[in-house]
Amino acid sequence: MKIAPLKYIAPDTLEEALTTLSQSEAGKVLAGGQSLLPQLISRYLHCDWLVDIQNIPDCNVIEEKSGQVVICSMARQRDVELNSMVKKQLPLMNHLMSYIGSIAIRNRGTVVGSLCQGGAWAEIPLLFVLLGGTLVTQSLQGKRYIPAHQLFVSNNKTSLSSNEIATAACFPVPSSDYSWGYCEYSQRTNDRALCLAIVIVLIDSLGRVADIKIAIGGVTETPRRCHDLESALIGGSPEDSLAVQAGQHAAMHVQLTDDTTLATDYRRQLVSTLVCRALLQAFAASKSRKAEGKS
Repeated sequence: MKIAPLKYIAPDTLEEALTTLSQSEAGKVLAGGQSLLPQLISRYLHCDWLVDIQNIPDCNVIEEKSGQVVICSMARQRDVELNSMVKKQLPLMNHLMSYIGSIAIRNRGTVVGSLCQGGAWAEIPLLFVLLGGTLVTQSLQGKRYIPAHQLFVSNNKTSLSSNEIATAACFPVPSSDYSWGYCEYSQRTNDRALCLAIVIVLIDSLGRVADIKIAIGGVTETPRRCHDLESALIGGSPEDSLAVQAGQHAAMHVQLTDDTTLATDYRRQLVSTLVCRALLQAFAASKSRKAEGKS
């Protein structure tokens, strides 16, 4: 199939891009296009104006600001993956990037674009939800700051208005005392993940869980924080048995989306296994850090 007839513009200013969108009935913003273009080609999405923002100045900035990693709209995933500041301040993000498609895809795809697509199976939205990030958008009416818990409505649907452009994504940087773990499962290499689980945890001086954040994706309508599970784990000892119990708890309480291709029990088992493994990774990393600190 081919893309349906549309009008294309590559403005040199943000104001020109916003003006075009404000006059459009079904305008779309083109950044990397790795998700958008296939949807237009398959006629899954309709578009009358395609607004390419790659010529707008200062859209590819990656910086640390006020305890956050701030990634602007045209910053490519590969650039974020290789960025030394990101590697130092948010190594979990650097780790996640290697799971996204192939290097060819990451050379074109953008971090902000992935958030705007809002895939429930995608790695970047999952991290965004875990850390409680903020998406900065701009329209002719002014700026808007959308917190992660308000951004994702359903799979591939967000709360962005059709007349606004996401200009930056802000990812809070956890303290260096936190350890993390990440697991995902797909049936074939570079396929979309069937399930994803991500954890950051802080172990106190008594060897207990002082703070923890857990998020899952792929099996839910949107990436989800596991707030009830997090509360239940506070004060626990970071042992294998706690990770197993946490995985079982997550599997029992997760609200699965409808899926006619995979059995419900199978998907719940994926949740249990991946949450358990992510926790074990985080616990092991914490113990290793403490051992290195004492040596």
